[in-house]
This record gives sequence, structure tokens and C-alpha cells, in this order.
Amino acid sequence: MNIYKKSILPAFVILIPFISNAQTILNYTIAKWYDNKKAASSITLDDAIGGQFTDGIPILDANNIKATFFLTSQNVTSQLGGWPVVLKASRGGHEMANHTVTHPSLATLSEAEINKEFKNCNDAISANTRVASITMAYPNGSGGDNTAADQKVRNIAKQYFIGARAVGGDYNEYNYFDTEENYFKVRSPMIDDGTSAESIANMLSNTINAGGWYCPTYHGIENGWIIVPKILFEAHVKEFIKRKEDLWMSTFANVLKYHRERKSAKLTKVSEDAKTWILSLSDTLSNNTAWNQALTLNIDKPNWNVFYISQNGKDLAYTTVGNQIVFSAIPDAGNITIGKEAPLAVSDLDTPQNTWSVVPNPIGETINIMNLIDGKEYQINITSMSGDTAIKQELIAKNNQIKISTKNLKKGIYIINIDGISHKVIIQ
Repeated sequence: MNIYKKSILPAFVILIPFISNAQTILNYTIAKWYDNKKAASSITLDDAIGGQFTDGIPILDANNIKATFFLTSQNVTSQLGGWPVVLKASRGGHEMANHTVTHPSLATLSEAEINKEFKNCNDAISANTRVASITMAYPNGSGGDNTAADQKVRNIAKQYFIGARAVGGDYNEYNYFDTEENYFKVRSPMIDDGTSAESIANMLSNTINAGGWYCPTYHGIENGWIIVPKILFEAHVKEFIKRKEDLWMSTFANVLKYHRERKSAKLTKVSEDAKTWILSLSDTLSNNTAWNQALTLNIDKPNWNVFYISQNGKDLAYTTVGNQIVFSAIPDAGNITIGKEAPLAVSDLDTPQNTWSVVPNPIGETINIMNLIDGKEYQINITSMSGDTAIKQELIAKNNQIKISTKNLKKGIYIINIDGISHKVIIQ
């Protein structure tokens, strides 16, 4: 039997189920790849060659693909004309990563020389982009083999980076990284002007079928060395985009972080009451500054409605897929709060009688604000329960009402404030 609490509101009545204190069972999975994609890909470009930035980035940006640029720092001035172009790319969401200062074969160097190459390149990147480099690629692949000299390079690399890209191979099978060492030997096929769009398509299809990670290496785009003409690079990118429903396309660092975090992450219940279900997502990785990639969680739907999901006070987007709630959260970034459907009392906000109202409430596709003064301009402020601004607009009432679309709002509870008067509303 349902028990209802009735609240008398200006111009309308809301009946909302009472929520009991029955404890919810937590059943969940962490998606193999972000957003439940079948596979992952990272486009990487080596050496800091001019055409990568003048011709490559516009193609990547037009397709909303974020790539990783492994920079040989001494080339930034000679090839790129300085660091401003690198800073712009970094601010655009691309990863700027370490490919040493002088591009030596690292396995032939002393430990002191290897440290100098790593540190000085890292220092240059952080000084000029204000973003730390946390991954690297071995020049000439030297450091990615199985000799004692290569192992020496990797042992030093582990002091600076969370992972490293080698050279050769095809895609990386998901279980290739069952061995921690292989995060510092990520396979990467070399791409040149003989690599057809069809061969890229085949490799991507194989990667998706295997649920793996495809991480190709490019050098020159239109100019430089090991050149891929701009028109061919664009054809390659189109093959990635054709598979965007199945393929997570992100930077080398983000994909590597997701895989490592998922391996060590777990979701646990912290507490539960009539209004909230509190969960904790944690992993066993030590540096939370570096390990900050959100993981996609699939949680069995509880037997109550979900109003909102937030982490550390920030709203999280979520969807309902079948019998599961799907959202992404960062390990060790604060508790996850899932808000339950609960009694709604506008009177809690000391709302005066005979003022504006919202009909209906709960709300579907349109917020209908009623009982306004026709022709008057109103300042509309809509915020989430965690205080984030969702809508802030100045609108004029027509026929004594204002209509606002909810298409850009997530499900949940919001507060609408007009002229200092507030109402709570539900968007479902």
C-alpha cells in the first residue's frame, strides 16, 4: 500500500510517494571502456612537426577527437616556431606528452642521461602549458623491447610517468595489460603514406571485435618526415568517426588511466536513509592527482525513482538503460550521492501565497511558469539542488506565462527563483 503526503501549493497540488528506510542492495559493474564503448582508440603524433598542428589539429577538432602529441622539446622552436601553438592545442583538450629533448635511442644512454632527457622535456612542457606530462613515447622505440638496456629505461620511466608507448604491433588486447609492465610497452603501429583508409578501417574493426585499444603512431601530416598527406589523414579520421558508437576516442593518458583505474576500483555502500543512497568509488592507486579519469558505472535500478546523482556536491549526468542506472564518476573524488524521490514541500522555502506557479509539476519537456504579469521582463534563475546554475535568462511574459524547454536539463530536483521567490520543481 502506498502512503502519500499532500502539500498544498500555490495554484496546484503535488502528491509524491513516501520513501521508506528499506536498504537497497548494490549490484554493479564497471564498464570495460568509458561510456560502455566496446573498444578504445588514441591517435598519437610524434616529434612536434609543424603540419601536425597546422593541418592535423583542424581535422581532429572538426571531428571532436582529442589526440596525444609526443613532443621532442628541442623541435618546438625549430618546427613549430615556439610554444604558443602547443599551449593553444593543450587548452583545446589535446594531450602534450614527453618524447624527450633530443630524440635519442634511450637504451644506449647512461641512467643520468636518461633522467636528464625525461626531466628537461617534462619541465619544458609544464612550464609552457601549465599541465604536467604524465606519459611518454620512446624515441625510435628504444625502451620498449625486452633487453636489459630497455628494462633500465622503463625502470627510470616509471619514476616520471604512469605509462609509455612503444613501437610496433597492432592493437592492444584488453588483457595484454594483465602484466603491469605492459603499461610501459603499449603497442603502436607506425602509420605512413602507404597506410590506406581501408587498412585503418580493418584495424579498427578488429580492435572493436576484440574489445581492445588501438593506438597508432603518426609523424608528419602534409610535411615533415614519414609523411601522411592531409587528405589521407582526413580519410583515416573519418574511419574512426564511422565507428564512434562503438569506439571511445580519447588521449593516450585518459585511456591508460581508465584501464588501470578499472582494474583496481570498487564501489561500496556508505549509508542510506529515506532521502539519499551514499556510495563510495575507490581504487588502490596512490596518486589521486594523476588517477582522475571517470569510470562508467552500471548499477541495477533500485525500487525507487532517482532524482539526481552527484559526487562531492557536483551533479553527474545519468541515464537509464534497461534495468540499470548508468553514470560516470571519478575514484576517490568524494562520495556519490543518489537522491531518492521524496516528499516535496514548497512551503519549506517560505513561498508567499498568490504568486507565480509552475504547472504541471513534475515537469516533462517544458517548464510552464504561470500567473506572471503580461509583458513584464523577469530574471529566471534555475539551479540544481547542489547549487549549480542550470539556466539564467531574462525573459518576457506572454499571456501571463513563460515557457522554458527542459531538453538541456538532467532529471532531478531544481529550484526556480524569480524576483526573490523560489519554488522546487521536479524534472522527469
